[in-house]
Amino acid sequence: MGSARAIQKNLKGQSCNIDSRKIKLNGNYNLVIILGAGASKPLGLPTSKEIVKKFLETQNAENLSDFKDLIIKEEWDVEKLLRLIQHVRLLGVDPPLDTLLGKNYTKSLKKKTIQLNKNFNSVYDGLLEFIRNACLKPDIEKAEQLYKPLLELRKEAMVKIFTTNYDTAIEDVCKRSRIEYKDGFASDTFDDYPKFRSETLGTGNLQLYKLHGSVNWWTDESRRDVFRLSLNLNGIEGLRTMIIYPAEIERAFNYPYNILQSHYILSLMQANRIIAIGHRFGDINVSSPIKALLEVPEFRLTIVSDSADETKNDVFNSHSNIQSVPKKVEDWITEGIKEIKKDIKSFESEREKKIAESKIRAEKERAELEARIRSEISQSSLSSLITTGAPIWTGTSVSPYLTSTTSGIVIRGEAIGERVCPNCQCRFYFSHDNKCPNCGKELS
Repeated sequence: MGSARAIQKNLKGQSCNIDSRKIKLNGNYNLVIILGAGASKPLGLPTSKEIVKKFLETQNAENLSDFKDLIIKEEWDVEKLLRLIQHVRLLGVDPPLDTLLGKNYTKSLKKKTIQLNKNFNSVYDGLLEFIRNACLKPDIEKAEQLYKPLLELRKEAMVKIFTTNYDTAIEDVCKRSRIEYKDGFASDTFDDYPKFRSETLGTGNLQLYKLHGSVNWWTDESRRDVFRLSLNLNGIEGLRTMIIYPAEIERAFNYPYNILQSHYILSLMQANRIIAIGHRFGDINVSSPIKALLEVPEFRLTIVSDSADETKNDVFNSHSNIQSVPKKVEDWITEGIKEIKKDIKSFESEREKKIAESKIRAEKERAELEARIRSEISQSSLSSLITTGAPIWTGTSVSPYLTSTTSGIVIRGEAIGERVCPNCQCRFYFSHDNKCPNCGKELS
């Protein structure tokens, strides 16, 4: 039989102690919720098309009067109207206005673009301010009825909400119900306003990511700091709202949107379930990662909205990994929550099963290791130690790795080798806490 030193070398790296084994299983059920404009409509907030109709009635829209009939007839949304205003500023150079307006772009309308160009700033700024104001006052009672059941899922799962909406409905419900959430903002001092701190993202069981900013996000000209403040700071020199409006999607690559986007992609990859509520996926930064992940066989997405079937067909080419639920969110929420909870229980059951199987495997491996040690260290090798006259430790409470029985010394553990204590000169087989089991001397 080989010596104890040879055994120690042979068993190096074969530790099977169940107490230190890291069972690599996902500890939480990851639920990703993607909210679009359709999720805010039940809260009394206007849709994109409704915003355009209401804006055309304001004084800031007077310079759009020549386009008004066309806009109403074709039911333009905010994105298309912003594109018109931006392109008119360039007088149709990039891209040409005839591409946007088609057959409606007559010679008469071309002349009107010059006048609109002269008044670009008042029309453009007026529209952005109108959009912001339209998102300021969600119905908190309806918001609580709609969102609170979703937020309560944080007690059973890790809930990550990604929204392209600007309103503060989620935050208002959390504040009213005293629900803690993380959105990347933190205060440096108790009385300071919260500033964006990317290192705080990805923590907590309820996480909120506002991919297009918010009505209460602001920054200064340096754009080094983004802060959250509910006051209306429009008109204050040097400050600007942090909102990505439709047709400004290139700003999504700027700070802090790029950081939020990276968390969005990572969360999609880690999710156990993804549910999109009221989203049409017109933003390529939201739809493109999903399109890429649809190539993964296990990837699943559920779309809940009036136009779910249309979105599935037009945006995702009717992919089989997408489930469309053509319902209003308020009609789906009760049954949807039940389905999610059922899925979470199934996940928990599967996780417990995997943990139990892992423990059984670990115990089996440990038993095999102990049997191997016993076969390698013969009784004769222990007897030879006793005849040297050096004291042998015979304690009974050293650790699971060394105990004394009536049949001799029983050795269990990870890395066993012959040791000699420099203090009391006892010889022993033990290497758990690097201390002599006889006198307690720290061994080098």
